[in-house]
Amino acid sequence: MITIFVPAYNEAENIRQTVRSIEQAARRAGDIPIEIIVVNDGSRDGTAEVLESMKADTPNLIAIHHETNLGIGEAMRHALAIARYPKFAVVPGDNDMATDCITLLFRNADRADIVMFYFLNKEIRSVFRNVVSTLFGTIYMVTFGIFVQWITCPCVWPTERLRRIDLKANRYSFNVEATVKLLCSGATYHEVGGYMQTGSAGSNALSLRNLGEVIRSYLRLVYEIRFAGRGKYDKKPRRVIVPLDTAP
Repeated sequence: MITIFVPAYNEAENIRQTVRSIEQAARRAGDIPIEIIVVNDGSRDGTAEVLESMKADTPNLIAIHHETNLGIGEAMRHALAIARYPKFAVVPGDNDMATDCITLLFRNADRADIVMFYFLNKEIRSVFRNVVSTLFGTIYMVTFGIFVQWITCPCVWPTERLRRIDLKANRYSFNVEATVKLLCSGATYHEVGGYMQTGSAGSNALSLRNLGEVIRSYLRLVYEIRFAGRGKYDKKPRRVIVPLDTAP
């Protein structure tokens, strides 16, 4: 049973297909019970109207509307507070996660505390974007001893353990903070790989605003994990390895 949080900001053109992809993935993964919490974070393009029109034929959809844009971190905290299921995942509202990717996450959701997804087809992103992503992951590997394919990846997290973490990041670093804190508290993890599709045109992930937030979040994590929370975040994560003949 999985709660899926879908952040949506001006996603009127994509949000319907995103929700349908999640539903299809749940069916492919064995008709697992899901609830889909879409947080419309101050959209001005008709996202709210699309979501309201979907409620009649999507009984597992919960739509939350923020009057103003509060940031993806605040949207996640809102969704996490009302989540009913023991696993919690994030699927972006811009439909850039293929149904196959979501299905893999759902099928493997119970293999470890955290199930992490990484993209195999990195070539569809620019060289610059790949270099930045690699540098970002290397910094976190060196600082926190975390050896994963993609630190900013989509994940399935344990809901209750996630609630007990004081999540402070409000924008691009929200899932990195969640994953790093859980891993440094001794969570087990399992990684699955698949292919990315292109959702909405362009990305603001590398904007100056997000860069500033990423730096602040990193420095805050260093302080919390290496100093203030040493007794809480001094454990090593453990990888769960699935034999090839039993993997989905």
